[in-house]
Amino acid sequence: RAEPSLLVNWMVWARRTHKEFEIAVRLDPSNFEAHRDLIRFEIYAPVVAGGGDDRALKHIEGLEKADALQGQLARGEFLNAKKRLGEADTVFARILDANTDRIGVYFEVAEFYRDRQNTAKMSEAIAAVERIDADDRRLKFYRGILLVMNGKNPTEAESLLKSYLATVPDNSDLPPHSSALEWLGKLYEAQERLSEATEEYRASLALDPHNKAVEDALKRVEKK
Repeated sequence: RAEPSLLVNWMVWARRTHKEFEIAVRLDPSNFEAHRDLIRFEIYAPVVAGGGDDRALKHIEGLEKADALQGQLARGEFLNAKKRLGEADTVFARILDANTDRIGVYFEVAEFYRDRQNTAKMSEAIAAVERIDADDRRLKFYRGILLVMNGKNPTEAESLLKSYLATVPDNSDLPPHSSALEWLGKLYEAQERLSEATEEYRASLALDPHNKAVEDALKRVEKK
């Protein structure tokens, strides 16, 4: 159990973080990234630290008035986090039909459907990105994942994911290299290329040591 002093320090830090997000939104209401950060904090943080559903929903409603698409993305994230998956699916399907030119919106939709194992809807989101900018460098990552999920064209899937790792920097604004390595591991595991799967899972964990799913995958292939 955590020491009381550590809990107090965490609470102070969490409340300060929440306050900073609120200040950022107040100073620049058009900073929708700050809005999303504030809402995301309130979705996952306990009430005593500034979180809670009521606070999150209030700010979601405000964001929907300021920018409908960003507000709907925030609502979808809220519903997904609360395991209200049918409602979340309805929201993301509506966003998918929005016919926007904002690429980031479709990538967020693609991630939702990736996690839901809905390859048809994920494919629609990727196709929407391609219509806007077929050269967007993130497409290699998402196309590769989609091929792995569908179990099709493993050679192309491998090429796309390796190209993403080789040509796209690993930073917070782009899909992380740890995830691309994880999907390479899944690809190799599905092909029974177990030594290669082990190598990719280990590389993924080196970049993201707290990823329980990859840790479990590594244990699984090591037992085979």
